Amino acid sequence: MKKSIHRNSHLLFSEIQDEFKKSRMSFNRIQTKVVRNLALVLLIWLPMVVNAALTLPAIPSNGSLAKRFELSTEMIFRVKVGETYLPSGALIAYINGEIRGAQTASVNFPATGINVYKILVFNDKSSGDSIKFKYYDIFTEKIYDITEKIEFIPNLIPDYANPVILTAFCKPIDKVTGLVPEDGKTNINSTFDLFWQPSPNTTYYNLYLWEDGAAVPATPAYSNIYNTTARLYNLKYGQLYRWKIASVND
Repeated sequence: MKKSIHRNSHLLFSEIQDEFKKSRMSFNRIQTKVVRNLALVLLIWLPMVVNAALTLPAIPSNGSLAKRFELSTEMIFRVKVGETYLPSGALIAYINGEIRGAQTASVNFPATGINVYKILVFNDKSSGDSIKFKYYDIFTEKIYDITEKIEFIPNLIPDYANPVILTAFCKPIDKVTGLVPEDGKTNINSTFDLFWQPSPNTTYYNLYLWEDGAAVPATPAYSNIYNTTARLYNLKYGQLYRWKIASVND
């Protein structure tokens, strides 16, 4: 006869209760064995990757810099990559590795109609120090280095009509680190998350996933990933997988 046991109900006979316990224990042993035999294996294969959220460094105010340094100069800049000028971002000036001035948004000069960056740069020495620059593009989440170095000359008058042109470039992409799960990991669920550490100058990531023995796919399983994690679904139990992360900097 079929026995039904409802939630929050009580068993009337000890024989039925004992039989239920035995059945439950037997089922648990079978379930554990099945889960153990249905282990997934995931291997990491030569991944390359980079950045997601771009964070500006702490930029001191002009007032705080003026209290520390006696001299200053003001200059007007435009920033370009190739023949394209960058209109949105933060241009930061460094002397001896320290931030000495910044402009976090371009301003339009009505007489020419072009967007420029006006930066007030501070220093203690009237000569002998060079100004270096970095450009942080907030919208594309890229950090550009600047080719030009400019000698600090105090008390320059900003020339809006003839801005100094700075040439920006991105450094090569680095390999990702901190990949999780690690190479050769077993006992993985059919749905789980992949993680990796970002590196600078990447716009987004592409995730490639394939079964062991198959060719590396030309099309990513997941594309345009703007953070450093991705969730996989419906993986086959007992199947060996390989994956890689490709960074894209457009």
